[in-house]
Amino acid sequence: MNTVDAVMMVLFIGVMLAMWRVFRPESLIVVGKPGEKGKAKGLKVLKKAIISEEAHPEDDKLASIILKDKSFEVQGFLNSTGEVLRRIIAAVNRKDTDELKHLVTPAIAKRIAGSFKDGLAIELLRIRSVEIIDAGADGSKLFVVAAIESEQTALVKDSSGKVTEGDDNYIENVTDKWKFVKNLRDKHPDWVLSEIVP
Repeated sequence: MNTVDAVMMVLFIGVMLAMWRVFRPESLIVVGKPGEKGKAKGLKVLKKAIISEEAHPEDDKLASIILKDKSFEVQGFLNSTGEVLRRIIAAVNRKDTDELKHLVTPAIAKRIAGSFKDGLAIELLRIRSVEIIDAGADGSKLFVVAAIESEQTALVKDSSGKVTEGDDNYIENVTDKWKFVKNLRDKHPDWVLSEIVP
């Protein structure tokens, strides 16, 4: 074996060892009860996806949510966020304070109710994207901030239906950062809007 072949062999072995360190079973974070090594029933999260240098900064923060709330699923949260936006806009249009109580915190519900305007009609045409940009946990209190980009129209109509403010042909691109909170100690814990982050 010449010198070049020997160097190539050493490099190959080094690469294989590095890959084994990343993908071996011990590289999984296993969350379970003490003493259940090898048969833990908790959530498994790949270290590479959470704490590697290539991971997105919010991955670590999402990990803290996942470890405390086993029901949390990123895609499910993103899908439900869009639906919550639709429901809140519909409730505002109807001035439905009872519906808002199920979707937002009491403080936000009070502020929205105080801003109700006769004839206001907001139409959500399309949700362009929903992206989680921040998340965290403080004991039983969890929070997630999502950037929601959508297309909307906003009009004010008089009692006859005539538009007095706005233009129904003007579509506004809106991007808001919505902060959702969840308290695991609540009787029926659920994600609710707590504020719109500047």
